[in-house]
Amino acid sequence: MRFPIVRYGQIPTPKTGSAPAQNPGSNLGQIRGAGDVLEKMLRPGVKLIDSMLGTKLAECDDCKARRRWLNRLLPL
Repeated sequence: MRFPIVRYGQIPTPKTGSAPAQNPGSNLGQIRGAGDVLEKMLRPGVKLIDSMLGTKLAECDDCKARRRWLNRLLPL
């Protein structure tokens, strides 16, 4: 059995007349490095801790500086 080789630009699109669905919550274009990836993974836990304990970890200036440092150290 032979399979055709399909190049990236030659992938057929659906003929329904509508544009492909895109994820409106996706912020992948805003991720600049490892700090942003780590922040995206830890954000829900930080919000939970803030709501339960009344802290303000989500607004921490040291955390923002650490995220920027990681972005410079390990860019994507």
